[in-house]
Amino acid sequence: AAEKMWYGSDNMRNNVRLYRLYKGVCQRWLAQKVGCSHSTLGAIERGESAPNVYLAMRIARALDATVEELWRENHDR
Repeated sequence: AAEKMWYGSDNMRNNVRLYRLYKGVCQRWLAQKVGCSHSTLGAIERGESAPNVYLAMRIARALDATVEELWRENHDR
């Protein structure tokens, strides 16, 4: 089976891991940069946890992305 590329709920696509890997940074670096633990960041990437709006903005800024690019509404139902 193909690796699942999108993480998150059925109505949201979570691209945080994809953008982080594209930027070539590890979870620990990004977590430290945005002020959360690497385990919290891992849960966010897996879609097990949703960040508050302030953390989402810090993650987006650290990855040179917008919040909308990192979390997109899924219209592919």
